[in-house]
Formats: sequence, structure tokens, C-alpha cells
Amino acid sequence: MSEGNRAGVGVSLIVRKQKDFLARLYILGVFAIWIAFILVVYKLAGFIGIFVGVFLVIPVALIVRYITVKFIKVEHEYVFSSGIFEITKIENQAVRVPVVRVPVDDIIEFGRVADTGAEEKRKACKKCYFAGVSDEQETSYYFTCDVNNTGEEMYVFDPDDRILNALKRYSPMIEKAARR
Repeated sequence: MSEGNRAGVGVSLIVRKQKDFLARLYILGVFAIWIAFILVVYKLAGFIGIFVGVFLVIPVALIVRYITVKFIKVEHEYVFSSGIFEITKIENQAVRVPVVRVPVDDIIEFGRVADTGAEEKRKACKKCYFAGVSDEQETSYYFTCDVNNTGEEMYVFDPDDRILNALKRYSPMIEKAARR
């Protein structure tokens, strides 16, 4: 493919990770523990105990908030520009953590998670990162690459048609895999 066909390609997409059952259970459990703690403090120390208990609970509340933000309120941004594909993790719509930045030419394998051989490939990879809507989605795509010459890594993501079309422009292998 000539460079003329590749020029000017730049697209991005943000996908929000769905809260799974354990995340919802975690939030409910934290809320229940919080209420139970306040009731126990009130029962043991009376109304004044609630004010003292609040100061004891603040560090715990900060830790719970950190866990909630870090692992539950997560989005991923896919950016494709000039032959480079990036995935960035966005925590609590504020903190951006780069996940991978790879030239499309360095992608070793590309396909759907439901393809035959994808599970074996995942097990063979040094690392597998799920950057999609859900970890269990059959319609997700994956790619493998060796970013820092440390071994093959797999990334699972949920691109839209704009991202797929941009990736296809740069790689016949991706175009072939996306047709399936």
C-alpha cells in the first residue's frame, strides 16, 4: 500500500468497562460495612461516638475510594494515528495510564477472541491485558505484539468500525482477519 493512501488517518474511541458482578458486590459490601460500623459505634459509645468514629473511618474511606477508582471506574481510549496504535487506561475520568503504544507493522497476530486458537495464543503469551467493555465478550478483537523485546503480549479490545478501518489501511493481515 502506498504512503498516499495512509496519510491523514487519525481516529480515537473511548470505551467504558462494564462493572461486573464482583464490582457491584464490592460496592454493596462496602456500603453495608459502613452502615454497620456507624450503628455499632452508636450502640457502644452513643451519639458522641459517631463523631469519633468518623475520624477513625476517614483513612479506611480513602483506601476504599482508591480501590473503587483504580479498579471499577475504568475506561480505555484507543487512538490510531499515523500508523501507531495506542491503548490508554483512564481511571475515574482523570488519570491516564499508557497501556501499549505499538506501530501497526509490529502487530504479530490479529483476530477475534472467539477465533479458533485464540485461547491457546492467550495462554502462550507472557501477558494478556483486557482493554474492552468486558473480559468475557466474544465479539472482542485481540492483537499480539512484542513491545520491548520481552516476549509476546496479547491485548483484547473492542474497536468500532472507524478504528478497524484505520488499522486495515496499514496492515493486510488485519484486513484479512477483520473480514472473518
